[in-house]
Amino acid sequence: MHRAGDRAGLPQPGLEQIMGFVLSGADAPTKPSPFGKLLDDPLMSEGTLALWDPRHHLCAFTGVPIQSQVIGNAAKNQAAIVLGLDASLLDFTASVTVTGTTEIKIERSGKGGLHTILSQVNETVSNNKCVFNGPSALRDYLFNLVPSGAVGICIWQRVTRSAIAAGPSASTTHLVSSSSGNVFLWAAPGGSLNGASPLGTFSANSAEGARFNTIGINAWSGTKPGSSNSTGLQIGGSPGGVTGNANNNKKSSNILYRVQIEDLTKSKRSNSGFGGTVTEEYNAFQAAMYAQFQKEFAAGGAFYGDTFTDPATFP
Repeated sequence: MHRAGDRAGLPQPGLEQIMGFVLSGADAPTKPSPFGKLLDDPLMSEGTLALWDPRHHLCAFTGVPIQSQVIGNAAKNQAAIVLGLDASLLDFTASVTVTGTTEIKIERSGKGGLHTILSQVNETVSNNKCVFNGPSALRDYLFNLVPSGAVGICIWQRVTRSAIAAGPSASTTHLVSSSSGNVFLWAAPGGSLNGASPLGTFSANSAEGARFNTIGINAWSGTKPGSSNSTGLQIGGSPGGVTGNANNNKKSSNILYRVQIEDLTKSKRSNSGFGGTVTEEYNAFQAAMYAQFQKEFAAGGAFYGDTFTDPATFP
């Protein structure tokens, strides 16, 4: 594996072979991770399996997602190493359910985030949503990581309109849930992430309604579903209504900026890059993600001062 500063030994010019993958110059990793390893994003680790961030060239698309649209997974090259698959098979696919023009509005914010405005007057159905579904191989891998291993998830959001206080704390952004009540990971609207037997959770609010959430999970709540396909496993998505009728006209509106998911048994963030227990790995993951979040949402940061439709104009 080449480390930063070792590029002189790579073929110049032309294609570069990095970690077993031949990459074109446009896609070749150019930013070293904190451990000096060439990865596709400076916040990634060896265990990163999924990453969506609108700033990343491997995630870029214009407009709003449409049904069955391929959405880039910026971690696909690293995930391919972990899963032993071709990276081209590890992007996301959009699943978009919009039943009318007055119940849900999906837009891109000025900074590229995915803004989902849910009506608190006209949302009369429970399945208006926009999610990024992972390929079956990635869904199965994540599904089987628990309880045999552990997974870490980080979500950066901005709440643009709060949920109605009397409403239940239902999921608007989640990784795995099922109709039988099994929950692997879910995020209450504008609140903290919740899961089964967490290694740790951390939530923080910053200026302008920004929300930071991380969680480490190594167990299921209740009985584990029989397969990943039966759970509606989703590895990312803009916050949307996927809950029951009790939450109609009560949910928050949110902008999704970043979702990152890691195999904590392979991430090697702790102990100066040598790795440690899954709890140590979760703590290192959380610290790295939060430090960058604070920079990105502070004055001068990439997501500071974002612009978007005022949800009050979409009652």
